[in-house]
Amino acid sequence: MFGNQERLKKYVENYVGRKHYKTACRYLRRMKKLGSKDQANSLSKDFKEKHPQRRALTDELRRV
Repeated sequence: MFGNQERLKKYVENYVGRKHYKTACRYLRRMKKLGSKDQANSLSKDFKEKHPQRRALTDELRRV
C-alpha cells in the first residue's frame, strides 16, 4: 500500500481542480473501506496541512 500512498501524494500535488480532488478522495474512501483507515486519515491530514489554500480540496476531504 505504501507505493499507492506516494502515487496519491504526487497526484494531488500535480493535478489541480475539483475533478481531480474527487478522484483522490474516492481512493481515500476506498483505502478506508479496505482497512487502511489510519493511513487514509494520515494522508487526508497531510493534504490539508500542505495545501490549505486549495479550498475545493479541503471541501472534498471533509466528505471522506
